[in-house]
Amino acid sequence: MNKMNKELESSVMLIDVIKTAVKKIVEAKENLGIELISDEELRRRLNVSRTTLYNWRLNGIIPYKRIGKKLFYPWKEIINKLNG
Repeated sequence: MNKMNKELESSVMLIDVIKTAVKKIVEAKENLGIELISDEELRRRLNVSRTTLYNWRLNGIIPYKRIGKKLFYPWKEIINKLNG
């Protein structure tokens, strides 16, 4: 029973971490007033590879925001920069 309680406690803690991360993402999107999209969504919209996005970030070609461990991209800024 003790092992089960520890697993349950760990699961509850993980859920709290996830809730906090989601809340931060939602708040960031609202505070910035911009459309932030995920790495996967940006790759799909631009039809580029993960390596291409990495190189663009590394070389400062595209802006991004890090929220927790996830990266998000301001869609309109990226379009303006790439068309610019």
